[in-house]
Amino acid sequence: MVDINQLGKELDRIPVHISYRIIDLFSGHLYSNPSKAIEELIVNSYDAFASVCRVWVSELPYSSDSCILVWDNGQSMDVEGLKELWLIADTHKRLPEREKEAVRRGRLPIGRFGIGKLASYVIGRRISHVCKKEGRYLAVTMDYSSVIPVLDTEMDESRGPETVALPVRELSHSEIRSLLESIPEKPFSSDDIKGLTDSSESDSWTLVIVDGLKEEAKRILLGRLKWIVSTALPLSPGFSVFVNDERIESSKLDTPVLKKWIVGDDDKAARECGYVVATEPTAPLPMRTYVEIPQIGRVSGEITLYQDSLNTGKSEEVGRSNGFFIMVRGRLINEDDSHFGTGESSYQTFNRLHAVLYADGLDDSLVASREAVLAEARNAFQQYLLAKYNEVRNWYENYLSELDVEEAVGTRLEAVPGFLARLPLRYAIERARTEEWTILHGIRLPAKGTEMKTAITGFESAPLDVVDPLAVFDASSGTLRVNTNHPFYLNFHDDTEEIEEIAVAEVLLEAYLYEAGYSPEEVMSLMRRRDDLLRALVRQYPRSVTAIADRLRNSVHDYLELEHACHGAFEVLGFQVAPMGGPGKPDGLAEAPLAPGISRKQAKGQERSYKLTYDAKSTKHDKVKSKDLGLATVARHRTDFAADYAVVIAPDFESEEDGEESKAVKEAMQQGVCLIRARDFATLLEVSGSKPLPLDQLEELFSCRSPDESREWIMEFKNSEPTTQPDYLGVLETIHKLQCRYPNEPPSFGAIKFSNPKFAEDPELTETMLSDWVETIERIVPELVHVYRGKAEITQTPGHIIDMMHKRLGQHSK
Repeated sequence: MVDINQLGKELDRIPVHISYRIIDLFSGHLYSNPSKAIEELIVNSYDAFASVCRVWVSELPYSSDSCILVWDNGQSMDVEGLKELWLIADTHKRLPEREKEAVRRGRLPIGRFGIGKLASYVIGRRISHVCKKEGRYLAVTMDYSSVIPVLDTEMDESRGPETVALPVRELSHSEIRSLLESIPEKPFSSDDIKGLTDSSESDSWTLVIVDGLKEEAKRILLGRLKWIVSTALPLSPGFSVFVNDERIESSKLDTPVLKKWIVGDDDKAARECGYVVATEPTAPLPMRTYVEIPQIGRVSGEITLYQDSLNTGKSEEVGRSNGFFIMVRGRLINEDDSHFGTGESSYQTFNRLHAVLYADGLDDSLVASREAVLAEARNAFQQYLLAKYNEVRNWYENYLSELDVEEAVGTRLEAVPGFLARLPLRYAIERARTEEWTILHGIRLPAKGTEMKTAITGFESAPLDVVDPLAVFDASSGTLRVNTNHPFYLNFHDDTEEIEEIAVAEVLLEAYLYEAGYSPEEVMSLMRRRDDLLRALVRQYPRSVTAIADRLRNSVHDYLELEHACHGAFEVLGFQVAPMGGPGKPDGLAEAPLAPGISRKQAKGQERSYKLTYDAKSTKHDKVKSKDLGLATVARHRTDFAADYAVVIAPDFESEEDGEESKAVKEAMQQGVCLIRARDFATLLEVSGSKPLPLDQLEELFSCRSPDESREWIMEFKNSEPTTQPDYLGVLETIHKLQCRYPNEPPSFGAIKFSNPKFAEDPELTETMLSDWVETIERIVPELVHVYRGKAEITQTPGHIIDMMHKRLGQHSK
C-alpha cells in the first residue's frame, strides 16, 4: 500500500499531548477486545451523522501491507476538525449547541471522553484519517511508535507525557486515487474510487486506516464483530453499517414469545423498589411508560420472555441474545455482562429473557470505557433489574407449574420400571439398616426403630451444608432434598425440572453401587469423587493467590468485582464456597472441611467443619461508612445460615483517633462480626502461597473483631516461622518419582512420606503437614498442582513448578 506519509503537502501541524501510560490505559486496558476498537471507530461515524459506514477486515492471512478500514459519509473534518479530533481525554461533541443540533437531527452523540481513537492501538501501530470536505482532501497520521517503541517491553513507563506534532497534509485527486487503488484486497471498486474522487464540493467522507497490524488484530472474528455491530450500536433506517460488504441488520429473535412486560406498565418491580412510575402519552412504545430511578432518572423499555432458550449456538462467534441490554443514548453499554452485575449464574428463566432498557440518565455515571457505571447509580438500577427479573421468574415458574402434571419428575418417576428406581433404593436402605451402617453419602437413615420410606415420594429444595452433596434422600419421610447451597445448584437452580432429574440420578447411583455389593466406604469414596466433579464443572478456572490478591486490592471501588474477588479468595484458601447475594442473603457462604482429628476443637476420629458468611462492602471513598456496613444484618445472616462466623471485607472502616472506639468496631464486637481490610486479606493470600496455612489455624482469624486486630493476626502469621520448614522441592520430586513409577494412580500422602527416606525418618512430619505443603504450592500454581482427598498430582516437572512459583510470588518466593 502507498505510504500515506509520502503523499501531499504539509499545511499545518497538530500538537498532541500524550504519553505511553495514556495510550496503554485507554486502549489495552479499556478496550482489550479488538472488535471493540473497531466499534469505537464506528461510533465516530455515527456521531458524524453518517448514513452509511463501511468496515473492511482482511479475511486472508495478514501480511505487512494488511490494514483495517472504516469509511463513512458523515460530516468530515477540516484542519480545525482534525485538531479537535486529536484532543486527548476531551471532546466538543457534548457542547450545548452541538447537543441541540444533535437533538434536532434525531441522533444524540455517543462519544463523550475523546479517547475512542486510542483504542486503535489495540490492533495496529498506526492510524490515519483521510478526509474529504468542501472539495479538499486532508490526511493526518498518528504513528504510535513515535511514543512507544516497537517492543512495548522496552518502554519506560515512568516517562511522562510529551508533545507529538502530527503533520496535516493536503492530497490531490490523483494522490487520493493512487492511495485507494493501492489498498490490499481492493475494497474499493473502480466505480467507488471514481465516486470518492469526483470534484463535487458537497460530498463529505472520512476514511480511517489502521495499519501496522498487531497479533491482536488476527483474533478478530468476523461473526463476533458482526454481532457487536448488530446489537451494540444504534442501528436505524438512517444509519447502515456494512462489514466486508455485508449489510448488518438488527438482530431479530424468531422463537415464540411467552409474555412481554413494558417498563412502568403495571410494574410490580417498581412498586417493590418504591420507584415512581409515570406516563408520557405522546412518546412511542415502549417509552410511553417509564420508571423514575434515583441517581438515573427515566428508564423505559420492553422485557420479553421466549419459549425456548436464547443461549444457544456458537456464542464465542455470534454473541449473546439473552439477558439485559442496557441502552444509553442508543448504544449498548453492557455487551459482555448479560446480568449487568445482578448475578453470575446461568438460569433457565434468564436464558429465555431478552430485556432492552433505555436509560439515558446513566450517561452522567459512565466511566471512560462507557461499559462501567459509577456505584450509586448502578446499585439503584441493579435493585430494579433484580426485582424485575424475579417478577418474570415468578411468572415463568407459575407457568411451568400449570403444565400437565404428567410432565413432573415425581409423576414420571412412578412410571420408571421398579428395577431402575424403587427396588435398588429399597435394597440399599434395607441393607444399611441390617448391617447397621452409620456413614452414607446422600441417603439419610432415621433413628433405629422408626419407620423408613424406601421410595422417593416428594421433592424439596433446602439449604444444606455447603459440603453436603447435591441430593440427599431422607428415608424417614421419603423426601429427596436438593441442596440449594451446592455450587451445581447455584449455577443451574432456575432449571428446576432438570435439577430434580439430576438429583434423582445421584441418589439412585449411590443405591446402584450398594446393590452391586460395594462397601459403604467404597461407595462414599466414589460418590465424593463424583460430587467433586459436579463442583469442578461449575467452578471458574483456578487462579493463583497472587492473581486473586491483586484483584482484591484493585476492586475495592467496585462492589461486584470485590464480591467476586472474595469468592475466589475463600475458594483458593481451601473453603467450599457458595456464592449467594440478593435480598436476605450474604454475599456468600464458605465452609472449611476439616479432616478427622486435625483440629484442637474436635475429638479424634470426629469429622468437623466450620462455616462463615461473608459480605464485601465497596465504596468509591477510602473508607466504608459505619452506617453502610449493616452489621446487624450481617449477624442475622450468620444465624439464618447456621454459620459459626460472619466476616465483612472492605477497603477500610471509619474510625476515630483511637481506632478501637469507632462505631463500626463497637458494633462488630456487639454483633460478633469480623472486620478485615481488603488489602490485609490480600496480604494473607500472598503469604498463604509461601507458607502452609491449615484451615483450623485460619479459624482463629475469624474470632477477631476490629480491622486492626485482624491485621495484627495476619502480620503475626506472616512473620512467624513454620514449626517444620517446608521442603517444597523435595515433596514435588517425590510426587514426580511416584507418578513416573505408577502413572495410573496419584500418590497418597502416606506413600509420599514413606517413599522418601528423609520424610520417613522425621517423626514430627505428618501426612497432614505434607498435604499442607502441597496445598500451599497449589495456591500459587493451581494449573500445575492438584490436591484431591489425600492424594496429589503434578502436571509439570518439579523444577518448572518451582520456577513458576518464584515468578508469581516475587518477594515471597523465598
